[in-house]
Amino acid sequence: MNLPDYISYIYHPLRDIPLDQAPGTLSEKEKAYLETITHEKRRREFIAGRILARTKAASLLGLPANEIRLDICEDGSLDLTDTPYSISLAHTKQGACAAIGFNTRVGIDLETIATRHEKLHTFILSEDEYPLLDSLPMDRDRILILCWTLKEATLKGMRTGFRNSPKKLRLHIDPENNVADIEAPNNEVWKAHYTEHDNAYLSIAYKKPKPDTQMGMPI
Repeated sequence: MNLPDYISYIYHPLRDIPLDQAPGTLSEKEKAYLETITHEKRRREFIAGRILARTKAASLLGLPANEIRLDICEDGSLDLTDTPYSISLAHTKQGACAAIGFNTRVGIDLETIATRHEKLHTFILSEDEYPLLDSLPMDRDRILILCWTLKEATLKGMRTGFRNSPKKLRLHIDPENNVADIEAPNNEVWKAHYTEHDNAYLSIAYKKPKPDTQMGMPI
């Protein structure tokens, strides 16, 4: 993806993530939370997300991964505490990913491309977006999953998730360049880029930073 220099991301298949690093990577709160997760798949996804988040943040901040502080906000989103960065995580049964934005909000989503409920479009799309189902150069399953990831990434960046209806967002997708503009309430416009990894769509949505802060990731 041709992302602006103030946005970065990392993706790895779950099989390639060293889950045995969890004891030295998770905080005490995260270890305690992990003990409450009984489903093995969910435990692996939780560990993978935290490892990737700290790995990417550590490379940007120049700190050891186990010194990266990740806090959960009241709205359920993650926060890179006391830094100018925002962060978002996503995962499927095949892989996990993390996106980080410098001086701006960011959201990421990852969804396996597969046939879903036949009425899914009525949950994701407003009626004036239904023409997307016929105009985009891909099959219906791909269109629905792409629209889902673009909207969920934006809602995660807005820190509302599906507490806000995805129908309140309007998609303008450029399939030649794998980018989109998303109109949100209050005249907000989000930018998004998307790609495929392991038969899943990965979408990253972000707000452009204010001109006086748009200076790219520190090296």
